[in-house]
Parts: sequence; structure tokens; C-alpha cells
Amino acid sequence: MVALAELYEDGLGVKLDKNKAMKLYRTAADRATRSDKTRDGEGTEVDLGKARYWFERAAAKGHQKARQNLAGLDARV
Repeated sequence: MVALAELYEDGLGVKLDKNKAMKLYRTAADRATRSDKTRDGEGTEVDLGKARYWFERAAAKGHQKARQNLAGLDARV
């Protein structure tokens, strides 16, 4: 999602659209926050499976913090 936001922010292969880029960045940040909260049980039950799912998706897109969070999950098990 961050990669897509970057394309819109720079107008690479798509029409330049800073507003759309910001929406995509916010959505990506919200998903990362949800992953953190799911992992830590903030406002919800701890669900390491869901946390892993979202972190793996972000890590597959090259998100370095998601990779670090996956390593942290592995350390908890």
C-alpha cells in the first residue's frame, strides 16, 4: 500500500494525486497500528495469528518495521 501511495505521490505510472497518496499512507499506517494492537492485545484479545497475517503482508511489500515485528513475534513463541 505504501508503494502504491508513493506512485501517486510522485505521479509514476499514474496521474499525480497527492490526496490519494495521503489516503493510502493513512490506510497503511492504520493497518500497521491494528497489527501492533492485535499483537499486544490493546482494545482487543491478543491474536498473534492475525498480527502475523498483517505483518507478513506488509513485510512482503518491503516494509522493514513489519519484518522486525515478525522477528519479535517469533521471539515470543
